Amino acid sequence: MIDHCVSEIERGPLSSELEFLKQIGALDKRTNGSGTVGAIAALFIASRYATDPWPACALQRNRRGWTPILSRPMAGTLWAGLMGPIG
Repeated sequence: MIDHCVSEIERGPLSSELEFLKQIGALDKRTNGSGTVGAIAALFIASRYATDPWPACALQRNRRGWTPILSRPMAGTLWAGLMGPIG
């Protein structure tokens, strides 16, 4: 699964966000609470929106069928690690 995530990240703007989330099970109620799925979704979203995380926050909040209990805090942690301390 991580190899698939890396290949999608490498595609940059050509990757389909919705399609990738469907493929890994992030939009499936049976698997979207999985730690592995949440971590991979967080990695993908954090990488995709590394330069401007605010649209990703709205995306995660508004995505129908996706309960990002794990991926939202994980993506935030990844962004914090990328940006470092602010202030």
